[in-house]
Amino acid sequence: MLPDGRQHILPEDAPGAVPPLTVTDLRDAAPQAAEAAVAAIRAEMSTTGPDPAKGPGIAMRLTLLPEDRARLHAAVSLLIIDGWSSNVLYRDLFALVSDWNAVLPPLEIDYGDDVTSVAGLPDTDAWESDRDWWWDRLDDLPRPPALPLVADPRQARPRLMGSRQHAVDAATWAAFRERCAHEVTPSPGPTPPGTSPSTPPRWPPRPAPTCATAPPTTC
Repeated sequence: MLPDGRQHILPEDAPGAVPPLTVTDLRDAAPQAAEAAVAAIRAEMSTTGPDPAKGPGIAMRLTLLPEDRARLHAAVSLLIIDGWSSNVLYRDLFALVSDWNAVLPPLEIDYGDDVTSVAGLPDTDAWESDRDWWWDRLDDLPRPPALPLVADPRQARPRLMGSRQHAVDAATWAAFRERCAHEVTPSPGPTPPGTSPSTPPRWPPRPAPTCATAPPTTC
């Protein structure tokens, strides 16, 4: 990551292009001690991620555990990766972990292709149409919901994100899809369909927040 915010892809043989692998040997540690050490490494990497201004923005640590087990820790700066890229990264990483001689499929698109395509969007009719669509509605968009605050924002301190998940059986999922068939298009994603648009209006005094229900834009 350059000082002006641009990204630069280092050659593979450049110093620092490949993140070093830090190895922690806990093969002779007691089970509880090994578990505590792994948790400490995870906490450390979760709160002090890699600096993309000083390297590739990826940190890798390997912990050797008793009974011929191992734990591979990875931390990636969100300044250099998005959700789709993360899937590609870990797909290839898991393939190499399973087979050191695996031949990875070539990338169909790289970062330079993305930059070039995005740079040309303002010259397209679709981009201008999307821009005009939003500009015509800006003045009429409702204000954001006044959600209740747990604490004064000035006293807030950073916290780690947490993930929540819940699995439902096939019958429940089928019933849910049937009930929502005429209102939303459910998908097996991380957030229940309708949760985001329908929950916030129940809290604030202004019951008409802006929701992401407009047609998708070009970008």
